[in-house]
Amino acid sequence: MAVEREKVAPRGLEGVVATTTAISSVSDNFLQYRGYRIEELVGRAEYEEVAYLLLNGDLPNKEELRDFKAELTKHRTLSPFLREILRQMSESGTPMDVLRTVVSASAVEDPGEGDNSHEAEYRKAIRLTAKLPTILATYIRRRRGEQPVTPDPTLGHAANFARMAGLDEAHPRAAEILNACFILQAEHGLNASTFAARITAATLADMHAAVTAGLGALKGPLHGGATDGTMKMLDEIGTPEHVDAWVAKAIASKYKFSTGCTRPKTRAPSSSGSSRKTSRRTGRDRSTSRSRRPSSRPSRRPGRACHRRRPRR
Repeated sequence: MAVEREKVAPRGLEGVVATTTAISSVSDNFLQYRGYRIEELVGRAEYEEVAYLLLNGDLPNKEELRDFKAELTKHRTLSPFLREILRQMSESGTPMDVLRTVVSASAVEDPGEGDNSHEAEYRKAIRLTAKLPTILATYIRRRRGEQPVTPDPTLGHAANFARMAGLDEAHPRAAEILNACFILQAEHGLNASTFAARITAATLADMHAAVTAGLGALKGPLHGGATDGTMKMLDEIGTPEHVDAWVAKAIASKYKFSTGCTRPKTRAPSSSGSSRKTSRRTGRDRSTSRSRRPSSRPSRRPGRACHRRRPRR
C-alpha cells in the first residue's frame, strides 16, 4: 500500500496572515492612512499633520499640531558626534548607507536609551523623524563639497529640508513637491522594510534598532533600492526615441528590470463593526475642533487590513 506523503508546508510566508493593522491600507490604485484616502491628504495637509495622524490615530487639532511641530523643530539639530560621523563618510557612499549608519549611531546618545516603554519609543520616533532630513541634507551638501546648512526653526518639515539640501534654489516649488512626496511615502503597509523593522521590534529591541533594520532592507534592489536602478536605466536610455532600441537590447541580454518591492496582499474585513472597533481603539473624538482643514473635510473610512505575504514575482 502506498504511503501517503506528509504534506510539506509552503515555502516562505505565502498565504500566512502576518498581522492586522488600522494604520494603512495599500492596493492597486488605492492608499489610505488611518481611514483617510491619500487623495484627501496630499495637497491639503502638511506632512507634520500626516505624521501625527499615523503616530496617534487621528488628525491633530490646532493646539496638538502646534505642539507636535515644536517637538519636531526642537530635535532637528545634529550633535557634534553625529556631524563628525557624517564628515568622515565617503562622498561615494549611498544615502541609504548614511541614514542606516547615523540612525544606528544616534541610539547611543538618545536620552531614552534603555527605556523601551511605549511613551519612550513614541518620543524616539519624533526625534528620528526630526533628524532624518538634517542627516540626509548634510550628506547631500557634503557630496557637493559644500558646508551643511543649519535647520531653520521658522520653516516646516518639507520647506526646511528643501532649504538645507539646496533644493529650493533649483525649483521654486521644491517645498510643495517635497511635502507631497513625504506624505505619499510616509506609510506603505507591510512591505519588506516594515516587516524587517517589526521582526526586530518583536525581539524587544529599541526604536533605533528597528529603524536601522528597516533601512537595511530598504536598500535592497528588490525594494527601495529599485529606484537607484530605475534612475540608472533612465540615464542610459537618455531620450524617448531611444526607448525601443534600449528595451530590445535589454531583453536580449536578460537585463533585470527594476520594478520595486513585493507588496503583501491585504484583506479588509467586511464586518459592519469594523469601523466602530477602530474608532474605539484610536480613542479619538471626531467632534474635536481641527486645524487648518479645508471646508470639505477629508472623509474617514476606518477599518483594519489583514496582510498576507505573497512570493516575489
